[in-house]
Amino acid sequence: MVAPDYPGFGHSDAPAAKKFSYTFDNIAKVMDQFTETLNLTKYTLYMQDYGGPVGFRMALAHPDRIEALIVQDAVAHNEGLGANWKTRRAFWADHASHEAALRTNLLPLDTTRTRHVGNDPNPKKYDPDLWTDEYAFLNKPGEANIQSDLFYDYRTNVDAYPNWQTWMQKTQPRLLVLWGKYDLSFELTEPEAYRRDVPKAQVHILDAGHFALDTAADEIADLVRRFMSNSSQPRHGKRRANMSSGMWRSATSAVLLYSKVSAPDSGHHVRAAHPSRAFLSWDRPATERSGTLAISTPRRVTDPWWRTPTRSPGTRSACDV
Repeated sequence: MVAPDYPGFGHSDAPAAKKFSYTFDNIAKVMDQFTETLNLTKYTLYMQDYGGPVGFRMALAHPDRIEALIVQDAVAHNEGLGANWKTRRAFWADHASHEAALRTNLLPLDTTRTRHVGNDPNPKKYDPDLWTDEYAFLNKPGEANIQSDLFYDYRTNVDAYPNWQTWMQKTQPRLLVLWGKYDLSFELTEPEAYRRDVPKAQVHILDAGHFALDTAADEIADLVRRFMSNSSQPRHGKRRANMSSGMWRSATSAVLLYSKVSAPDSGHHVRAAHPSRAFLSWDRPATERSGTLAISTPRRVTDPWWRTPTRSPGTRSACDV
């Protein structure tokens, strides 16, 4: 499994918004180039929150590469956006007038904590480092502008929901839906909306919050292992044994599209699937419009694998207002 940090997230570099366009279209293109650099021709996408918009764009662009989808607290239906999105919808309608309210809705420490804990009646089971680490990342220089840009672009996801639904209805992908029942970001009706699109989808409601891996990593790991084992029937190529876990899986890869701003640590997120951590680094001069791809284990790849898309004239960034 590979787990990339998006540009502007985790340990990946965060180019200024004037140098890199923080849109879901653009991030999806970067993730496509990421998989192509690693020669991942077939894979299962594990999509959480922002991973949904990124992953569905990848799936519709290259449906032949998709073995299966795992959705964890990621929305593909308008009704899945709850009351918390009232401020965000107002921001989409009037960027300049509502940006301050959007940042208040997204960035403070208490809001960051709520994103993890939700309305869980037992908040003591959560490690406070989960939200204090995320809060620290959110307050890095320039990060607020990046997140504001992405939230403004989120409106394009809502417009794309019907296309994603049609694709699921037509292709009937193998689909596992995992949902934290204490998630206040999205509605608890969303998992069944996926089942309407894909009647054979496996749906599991978990005793967890928005970042379900915070507290349900072992349960999720077991569900994913079983799902991947069942999906190993050779639709594409041979199957092979994963000796470390004692299970069969297809001879493909899984790409983890997790949306947490701070990098997941081995105690909370990575252990669910034991991925090789990966991050993106823009460490060459901007004039070269190239960068390096680094994977912490087992190897390092250096290649000019992406091209920085230029911002269209007149396109506004959060830092321009």
